[in-house]
Amino acid sequence: MPVEEQTQYNMSWALKVGVTNEVGQRLTIPDRTLTHLGFWLYKEGTPTLTVTYQIRHSVDESLIYEQVACDQDALTGTAQYIEIELDTPQELDEAVVINAQASTGATGQCCRISAQDENVKDDELLTRRTDIWSDFDTYDLAYRYTYAEVQLQHDAYQQTGVTDITRVGQKLTIPNRRVTKLAFVLRKTGSPSGNINFVIRRVSNDAVILTKVWGNATSVTTTPTWYEAEFDTPETIDEEVRLLVESEAPFYTDFIQVGYKNANVKADELYCHYIPTAYTDTVTKDTAYKYNWEEPEPAPPGLENKSANMAAKMIAGKLI
Repeated sequence: MPVEEQTQYNMSWALKVGVTNEVGQRLTIPDRTLTHLGFWLYKEGTPTLTVTYQIRHSVDESLIYEQVACDQDALTGTAQYIEIELDTPQELDEAVVINAQASTGATGQCCRISAQDENVKDDELLTRRTDIWSDFDTYDLAYRYTYAEVQLQHDAYQQTGVTDITRVGQKLTIPNRRVTKLAFVLRKTGSPSGNINFVIRRVSNDAVILTKVWGNATSVTTTPTWYEAEFDTPETIDEEVRLLVESEAPFYTDFIQVGYKNANVKADELYCHYIPTAYTDTVTKDTAYKYNWEEPEPAPPGLENKSANMAAKMIAGKLI
């Protein structure tokens, strides 16, 4: 998955209750869903209790999300990267503060968080809170966050299987991303069997871009659960597609259901299902999904120019 990070550090700030309660980085997160957050921490002395990671609105430092990261006594005396996977991924499109907070700490007995004593990242800066928040534009905290493309909400479930609604998913545009994994919320009724396939198809011609057999319907639980497939050969996608669950289980009596939200959650995306031989797109619903992606690998140096030159020669020679 893609990351945003600042990994340089040559000093540290103490997290001490009543002195420096929180230390963080003030930055803008542009339309991303955070899934992981981490900082470089170490302990001084033998502090107790926990370190909590927080996300705050930058405008007033009010809390958006917090989660315990670790016990302070589990830290070592040298800086190590401590990361959490957010129990509830956060959809953000604003200026925020990402910070760490220690539940206890005093001089010589505290958690320390790593930073760089120079301005490494433009438009970002270190901030800390004592009684009030204070910004330091010549420092940057060392941090990393991971983000993914997701729609996590689901309150309804679409039955799917052979002979009727054979595909259920989400119609959306993937903008030049190398897709590596795909996940949906599934549950079963009865005792279905048959392969469950996670598939990405072009909207333009319904051709398969990526497909992976997740497993057999017998392994799906009766309670809604996230199931993920990792593609054997990831592909870079830069077009409108459908993310689909394609079930080979029966449709009636024993069947699989796909979770969706009975509301328009994501602009410019929509729920879809397929009954041979046509799709039905519904703007007032959104299927629950996650896909992981990486930045596309750059073309080898000179390849773009060679391709352009070849195209020019073909045109000049009236080959196209």
